[in-house]
Amino acid sequence: MHIMHTIDLTNAWEPPVAGSRIWVRRFGRPSGIEPGDRVWLVMDVPPPADATLNGVALPLLPEATGAWRIDVTARLEPRNELVVPLDADGGGVRRAALPAARGGVRLEIEVA
Repeated sequence: MHIMHTIDLTNAWEPPVAGSRIWVRRFGRPSGIEPGDRVWLVMDVPPPADATLNGVALPLLPEATGAWRIDVTARLEPRNELVVPLDADGGGVRRAALPAARGGVRLEIEVA
């Protein structure tokens, strides 16, 4: 696998509103994706079982390293919504980094 580009999604999450535990990260489809390229959603810590991308559940497929990754190429839309339910407060701000215990979240673009 040859990763050509990485897009960090760790910051700019919309934290939960009162009475919720839903963290939301919206992002656009990466530009320049060619046929045969792959876009991987990678999390340093596997997501909760009820995490979704564009309303579809993310399967729990951890790697041997403890990280988690899934090919989301076919799931990407022009605008995307990643939802991760967490028992963590966003501190009342409009946008926040995902809690540190979750580790990093990124898109890795693999060129064909």
